[in-house]
Amino acid sequence: QSESPLIIAGRELSLYGGIKELTTIAELIGAPVMADVPASHSPISYPTTHPHYAGLFTLEKDYPKRIDLFWSVGGTMFTLFRNPPQPFIAAGVTTIHASIDGTQIGRNHGVDIALTGNVNSALKNILAELKQRDLPQHRIDTRIEKITSHHTSWRQKLKARARLVWDQTPIAPERLAMELNHRLAPDAIVVAETATSDFFLWRYMDFHQADPGREHVSSAGGCLGWGIGAAIGTKIGRPDRPVALMTGDGSFQFGVQALWSAARYEVPVAIIIWNNTAYQANRRALHQYGGRAAATGKYIGCYLGSPKIDNIKIADGYGIEGEIVTSPEKLATAIDRCLKIVESGRAYVLDVAIQPRFPGAESVWYDSFSIASRQARTS
Repeated sequence: QSESPLIIAGRELSLYGGIKELTTIAELIGAPVMADVPASHSPISYPTTHPHYAGLFTLEKDYPKRIDLFWSVGGTMFTLFRNPPQPFIAAGVTTIHASIDGTQIGRNHGVDIALTGNVNSALKNILAELKQRDLPQHRIDTRIEKITSHHTSWRQKLKARARLVWDQTPIAPERLAMELNHRLAPDAIVVAETATSDFFLWRYMDFHQADPGREHVSSAGGCLGWGIGAAIGTKIGRPDRPVALMTGDGSFQFGVQALWSAARYEVPVAIIIWNNTAYQANRRALHQYGGRAAATGKYIGCYLGSPKIDNIKIADGYGIEGEIVTSPEKLATAIDRCLKIVESGRAYVLDVAIQPRFPGAESVWYDSFSIASRQARTS
């Protein structure tokens, strides 16, 4: 009977299953489905090309504008970096939280209905019950028309945005994500440790966990350096599936020694470095604090130039081939070459120079001093 319901497809669906059942439920009741809040770093498990998919909750600001029922299926409710200025769910909205972790239900946000248990089992039972119900079809059809119209419009807007930056140098992250989306196998497993570039994976890459579709692997933790090892481990565990790692240049430095394992044990993974020459997440956080760094444009420990890190030479030292890509028109060919080499049985590193983002992106300042010449800090 809801006018405007919303379902959140949370991280537990990637662990326990239930995507097919949730998709059928969304179609039966006419509800949009969104991924969990960005800060949760939850894997995207719901098929992003499905007409009921509406992006990440709180990231897509224009939809849905108003909800009267909120159902988190295995979501966090909510993992956040800081408190939002306004509650995500308005007072009076009926709230349902299904999770296997009973300690999380009601912990950060009150709920009206708590479903404690395996989300896969819960969804199977709910679907069976729904199929026996006399559902208000006219109301459902009205919701479906609104949902599908939004999905189509939203994807068109994303493509239009990508066209505007398509030929820019450094390479636009939108273009990198779309080129990869077009070229990666539909059943590839994508391990994502891209921090601030996750935004482009979430919006421009198609994921569909079931059948098997293209699977998204993420980490809910806040550390760096897990990605290369996770991608290698994923390929060892699923040798029948193509595996591609998306990693930031900062993240790459934290776990680069795992390349040795890829070389020794002949683990063919594609490693794509989204290189913005910075610890961009740290710079963004420093700017958001609004202190001296934001006022001066000097973000300590964030700029990764001077000296410029040669990731391909590092990879070569571990016995892994690779190349640097700085030109937009050479990107597609480089991706194809990378994937062909990986398909032949060898790991390959593609270091792609992308545009930096967020306030302070133009800053190349670093805390300069020299021990050898006894030069003290300049500022």
